[in-house]
Amino acid sequence: MAETDSRFAYQDARRRRLDRITQHIVVGSGLLVMMALVLIFFYLLYVVAPLFVSPSVTQ
Repeated sequence: MAETDSRFAYQDARRRRLDRITQHIVVGSGLLVMMALVLIFFYLLYVVAPLFVSPSVTQ
């Protein structure tokens, strides 16, 4: 059997840690983008909603 160098084990652990951190960053960024889109939708709903209310005049 071939012997493995301890250097490769260190690189593999480091690579796994970097992959995990990168995955968390990508997922978090995706969630932030989705939250921003929902907030934009609610803002537009808030701005456009008065157009559908019947006007009223008071003295």
